[in-house]
Amino acid sequence: MVNSKAIKNVLVLCLVVAIIAIAGILPPINYAYAGESAGYSESEPEILVGLSRCTHVSLVFSDSYQVFADGLSVQVSTQDTVTFELVNGKIAITESASSDISWSAQTPGPVIITPLPEKNGHFTVVKEKNPNSNLTGRSFRGTAVIMADGGNLVVANLLGMEEYLWSVVSCEIPNLWTGEVLKPRQ
Repeated sequence: MVNSKAIKNVLVLCLVVAIIAIAGILPPINYAYAGESAGYSESEPEILVGLSRCTHVSLVFSDSYQVFADGLSVQVSTQDTVTFELVNGKIAITESASSDISWSAQTPGPVIITPLPEKNGHFTVVKEKNPNSNLTGRSFRGTAVIMADGGNLVVANLLGMEEYLWSVVSCEIPNLWTGEVLKPRQ
C-alpha cells in the first residue's frame, strides 16, 4: 500500500522548490565559466548542494579560481584565503595572501567562485562561524556559491550531477562490500 503521507510530503517539497525557482530566490547561475568550469558540457545537469548557514566563512582553493559577483570578476591565486562575512546585509569579500590583504569588495550577492576552464580544483573550508556545523577542514569539488539570506550566509556547492553522484555513492557504500557493488566507485 502506498503511504499517502509520504506522497503528500514529496509533493509539498516539489511545490516549495518550484516556488523558490519561480520567485528567483536562488538566482540563475549564468556567470562565465559556471557550468563549464570543471569540464562539464552545457547540457549536463548541475546540482546546488547546501553546505552551511553561517555568519562568516573562509575558503582556500587548490587551483586558480575566478570570483564573480555583481560585476566583480577577480582571479584568486592558489592557496590564498578568501573570507566572506555578512556586513549590513551585504557580503563582504576579502582575499588575503599570508597576512597581506590582496583585495576586498562588498556585494548583495550571490558570489560564485568557480575553477578556471581546464582546471579541476577543489575548495576547502578553513574557518566557519556556525557552532552546529563541522565543515572546517572539509574539501569540495566544483564551484562555491555564497548567498546572503537574512542574517546569515548560505554556503553551497555547485557541481555536475555526475560528480555529485560520485560523492554520494562513495559515501553510502561501505568499503566492506565486495564484487559488483564496488565497480561504479572505481
